[in-house]
Amino acid sequence: MTIPPLPSSTTREDAAPDFSLDLFDGSRFTLSTHLSDDGRPVILNLWASWCPPCRAEMPDFSNASIAHPEVLILGVAVDDDPLAAAAFVDEFEIAYPTGYDETGEVGHAFPAPGLPATYVISADGDLITNVFGTLIPQDIEALIEVALGS
Repeated sequence: MTIPPLPSSTTREDAAPDFSLDLFDGSRFTLSTHLSDDGRPVILNLWASWCPPCRAEMPDFSNASIAHPEVLILGVAVDDDPLAAAAFVDEFEIAYPTGYDETGEVGHAFPAPGLPATYVISADGDLITNVFGTLIPQDIEALIEVALGS
């Protein structure tokens, strides 16, 4: 599936729900703090270690995070075993921040019919768009363009 970039005037104009979670590197991520302190748009990818499509797209998100430091890609394991999720991140040497949704806060705030699920949050904190299903590198690039307002 190829996702055409949305025109910059096409947004949902909804504020993305704020959330906090512990990352596997030991730090803590809070969306509102990131937006106020860092200011980069966020591509939020919900995944699970048991999900084959999630496993397939993770290396592409990792490559995109290296190629596009102007966007924060954030991976969140939902409905998963925390040890399996941590092992998965180590195995694939994911280059972007990842964490485990221990309380279910993120999964509840960003409901999805299945995994993987990806949400684009503007630098202003608006939820721009979301995609359910596996993304290929061209799709991720299109979402980055949307996040940057191109």
